[in-house]
Amino acid sequence: QKQGHDNVVFVKTIVKGGSAEKDGMVKVGDVLRKVEGKVCPSMGELRSYILGEVGTYVSMTFEREENASDPSSYDISLMRGNAEYFGQLQQKGRMQEEVERLRDALVRAEHELETLRRALKHAEEQSDTDKHALQRLQSLLQSAEAQLRTVHTKLKEDQVLRRELEGQVEHARHQEQLDTQDVERMEALLNHAQDKLKTAEESLGVTREQKREQEDRLRQQRAKKDAAENHENELVRVIEAKMREDDNARRLQ
Repeated sequence: QKQGHDNVVFVKTIVKGGSAEKDGMVKVGDVLRKVEGKVCPSMGELRSYILGEVGTYVSMTFEREENASDPSSYDISLMRGNAEYFGQLQQKGRMQEEVERLRDALVRAEHELETLRRALKHAEEQSDTDKHALQRLQSLLQSAEAQLRTVHTKLKEDQVLRRELEGQVEHARHQEQLDTQDVERMEALLNHAQDKLKTAEESLGVTREQKREQEDRLRQQRAKKDAAENHENELVRVIEAKMREDDNARRLQ
């Protein structure tokens, strides 16, 4: 969100290695309007719409304000996951391509090997005199068999690496799910803490009001007490004056 644009979600940055960067459609400054066909809510609710299982897709509608009077919009479907997950997917794709290349090389090597075997058999049947050609074919056959063994070894190594990579991808997916659960728990705790804070603020407001009422009553009681003391002092002065008048009257008699 930007200041002055409440409930409007702008693209601030593009995560490197993420789904949006790989797609190339989304640009910084684009406005997110819909998620899964629903009008984009506030930032607080947006997370629950976007978060999901790693590897699944989320559809979104963006608006690009290249022309303020006539902004353009576009729909896009992005895969859920972090940069590490997409990097592992890319590595897995490269491994798959390498496996397919090795399989093709294996097929070609087996075909060449079979061709050499047939040629060797044909040469052996044709003549025992052409020793040089026979030795050449045997050398080619041995070289082809060595290449075939190398390809087999490389293919096994790639299969092991592929299984390890699949395990890493599964681990990343599981970790993403755990992170999502942690975020949801933290949001629940935050909401609970905010509710408690609101209740405490309301209770504090009531306590302050009660304190002000007690202070008002105390001031009133003090005022009454001061008035009573002043009245009592005035009565004492009147009585003392009366007593002095009486004493003076008795002396004069």
